[in-house]
Amino acid sequence: MDSGGFRMVSLSRFSRLLEEGVLFQSPVDGTKMLLTPEKNIGIQNDIGADIVMALDDVVPSTLTGLRVKEAYHPTLRFIDPCATAHAKKESTRIRYCTGRAQRAIAQNLLRGP
Repeated sequence: MDSGGFRMVSLSRFSRLLEEGVLFQSPVDGTKMLLTPEKNIGIQNDIGADIVMALDDVVPSTLTGLRVKEAYHPTLRFIDPCATAHAKKESTRIRYCTGRAQRAIAQNLLRGP
């Protein structure tokens, strides 16, 4: 299952990060869809996902600098609503971090709040 974050990268021309989630616009008919942390988790719960990913702000792995550092703030902001919306409370919590290139940022994320 994709967290939604990858779609932000692959469809970057058609998405915009907002305080409440990610706004996508269909390249076909212009229809807009807001993917909130809760909706993201709801979709994964509906399909019975065994591994559930929080909505995150993903940046290309080749990117460096300020934008990479900025990306982890929305991810952290989305974590609590995602956890609250998750239906399988008995499942194991997995803290994950992708992208080895930004080691210092990854270490901060893994430490948690």
